[in-house]
Amino acid sequence: MLVTPTGPEAFDFSFIVDGKTGSEPMTRLGAGGCLNIGGTDLDVSGHWFSSSKPGFGYSVQLEAGSNQEIFAAYLYDAQGFPRWLFGQKQPFDAGTAINLWQFNAGACPTCAFAATPAPPIVGTLSRSYTSNNITDMGVSASLAPPLNGLWAEDLPVIPLSDRKLCQ
Repeated sequence: MLVTPTGPEAFDFSFIVDGKTGSEPMTRLGAGGCLNIGGTDLDVSGHWFSSSKPGFGYSVQLEAGSNQEIFAAYLYDAQGFPRWLFGQKQPFDAGTAINLWQFNAGACPTCAFAATPAPPIVGTLSRSYTSNNITDMGVSASLAPPLNGLWAEDLPVIPLSDRKLCQ
């Protein structure tokens, strides 16, 4: 693997996997500051979890330039295997739930491109913002085949990572 900076917010990611080579241009997710809500920057991008029930959590990214929220929820299926769900909302609207998608396929750096069907929406994510903080997050989801399991948690959360300081 080789990472080559190409600008202040970009780089090329090059790799050799099983004798096959490739390269992908990448740009920083979350560049350009924080969302400004009611005259105050909302600096909550990062990783969050519930200290009362560790072992699952969330990645949160608020995008100022596109005025949107992006979430990954890390949880477990019925067999106890780790899974993740993805959600995004644009424009920013803290008062409504965010649909969560389950991806069963994705990009493969050594495979030929294969279009995949639209991922199923399997649940929703809720969150509460107060005073430049996330106070609680909840997921209600029913995993789609070939996975199975229900996930229903709504708990207080605390940061697991540093904030981006609106950079």
